[in-house]
Amino acid sequence: MLRRVFAGPSVAARMVEYKNRSSGFDYLRLALSLAVMLWHSLYVVEGETANASWVRHLVILILPMFFGLSGFLVSGSLFRVRTLREFLILRAVRIVPALAVEVTLSACLIGSLLTTLPLERYLGEAQFRSYFLNILGDIHFLLPGVFKANPVPVVNMSLWTIPFELECYLALALAWIVGLIRRPWALIGVIVALQLWYLSKGSIQYGVKLPGRVLVIAFLCGVALFLYRDRVVHSTRLFALATAVALAVAWSPQTSSLVALPAAYMVVFLGLTNPPRLPLVMEGDYSYGIYLYAYPIQQAVVALFPHERMWWFNFAASIVPVSLFAAFSWHAIEKPVLGHRRRVIAVGDRIAAAVAGLRARVLTPRPAG
Repeated sequence: MLRRVFAGPSVAARMVEYKNRSSGFDYLRLALSLAVMLWHSLYVVEGETANASWVRHLVILILPMFFGLSGFLVSGSLFRVRTLREFLILRAVRIVPALAVEVTLSACLIGSLLTTLPLERYLGEAQFRSYFLNILGDIHFLLPGVFKANPVPVVNMSLWTIPFELECYLALALAWIVGLIRRPWALIGVIVALQLWYLSKGSIQYGVKLPGRVLVIAFLCGVALFLYRDRVVHSTRLFALATAVALAVAWSPQTSSLVALPAAYMVVFLGLTNPPRLPLVMEGDYSYGIYLYAYPIQQAVVALFPHERMWWFNFAASIVPVSLFAAFSWHAIEKPVLGHRRRVIAVGDRIAAAVAGLRARVLTPRPAG
């Protein structure tokens, strides 16, 4: 009965049909990053009162969709690498360089120009130095004297997801090590256990009051959908049901953590629709740059135009500089670094071999006499 209701080709069949290059995923990354920016346009001008609006219930879907999308796509990359070490190196290459540049520019450029403190004092503050720990995933939101008059004095709220993203990659690596990748049913059991635990215990609340590690669950749901791609159908009716369930559970803080699975299916379905590619989408992946630069630029707009605190003005005034910085991030940092990823992997292999050799020499007992 269910097969007749939710009829359609499998997700794997769709992937083969589009040769694993469906344009839907490219559009989704861009759309979701712009959706986050649109929400932040409201948040930076209204502060915490924005969380009381009805829009919050829709916004709660965005990040689980992002992480579900990441789980599905990153799983594919895991199966294309030779070793787990290579996978982790590639993840670091994809994330860290662009993040390091954004953190440096926020602290040294935006902070130096907009701080209320004398420049010498600003550069000497411990808070300035600790901001660079963001590069390592130790998140710090404040810079001395920066955005203090804004409704929210945070330099880059978007960075709160970085630790959870790192947890996702570590969770996937652990799943590989203990064999959950080869036993998808066991991974489903872990997801169910985590989901039940969050429903019973709750979690620290961030942003729009979504438990942070629900994003990790959404990521794992994306992984599970990839592993079961031969069995999961690409069905319009199932997509409609998933969307309805996601909207329903997102409406209440008590059930919002249940959004992970339907959100993950939504992005897999939309990602495999493969609409025609526009030149903008073909030129590069600007979503990460938008994610990194949008919030500090939007905060700068609030600081520079204190009497124009309307969400639509903030978005309109920010979109051009955000787009330029996103293009800079892709063409000047992300793409060139990715172009050298094989060299980075080779260096990692040499370091690993050297460490293994040193360990062997240390552990090998010396002959007596």
